[in-house]
Amino acid sequence: MPNVAQAGRSVNNKTSRAQARTFAVVDLLGRLGRDLELTYTASGLAVTKLNLAVGRPRRAPNGQSEWVTDWYRVTAFDDLAETIARTLRKGTLVSVQGKLQSNSYVDRAGVNRTSIEVVAHAIEPYTPPGGDSGYDDVEVPF
Repeated sequence: MPNVAQAGRSVNNKTSRAQARTFAVVDLLGRLGRDLELTYTASGLAVTKLNLAVGRPRRAPNGQSEWVTDWYRVTAFDDLAETIARTLRKGTLVSVQGKLQSNSYVDRAGVNRTSIEVVAHAIEPYTPPGGDSGYDDVEVPF
């Protein structure tokens, strides 16, 4: 049985291509920050972009726990884009599964920038067991 230092290594100490692959997969639970808009590319591909508000607790400088909101940019394509644009609205609690994608661009000032977005492969309304969202005492930031 291999020990922790050997985990992920092949028996002959060579790394196969499959072992060298890494993945940037995300699973988020949050609320839609606005109503969704469906657009189409020049080739006819459906695209829906959304902002997802995900809350988390953090320790404030005074030592108290406080609730903060992180915002994620999410893009859906094809049938998923059309379905969510038709069925979901601002404030809906949703589960999002997808991959992280990095995009590089030059801004108006000529500075090279990088942004990260989630390219979704699944987005579904989320109803916790018992129908309680668990967010009744949390102020929604929009």
